[in-house]
Amino acid sequence: MSIPKLDYGYGYNELNSIRIVWCIDDVRQSLSQLPDKYKNETLTDGECMEILDYVDRKHDASIGISWDNIEWAIQDHINVRRKENEN
Repeated sequence: MSIPKLDYGYGYNELNSIRIVWCIDDVRQSLSQLPDKYKNETLTDGECMEILDYVDRKHDASIGISWDNIEWAIQDHINVRRKENEN
């Protein structure tokens, strides 16, 4: 029997499961694809992780996570941030 090189935790490893990873660079790439009203926006590493966490918690498991999910979450995050900065 092979010993797995990758351990995903909770008994899951490369011999019995797969793992799909989204990273903060993916969030930044999605930000660059948004409409012009978001072009001057930037995101910190922490904000990118907040967005990834939100997408992870709120995605539809029957569909999965897509670029669209990330873009929508970025737009929501920026709109909330803008509203907070107005006050």
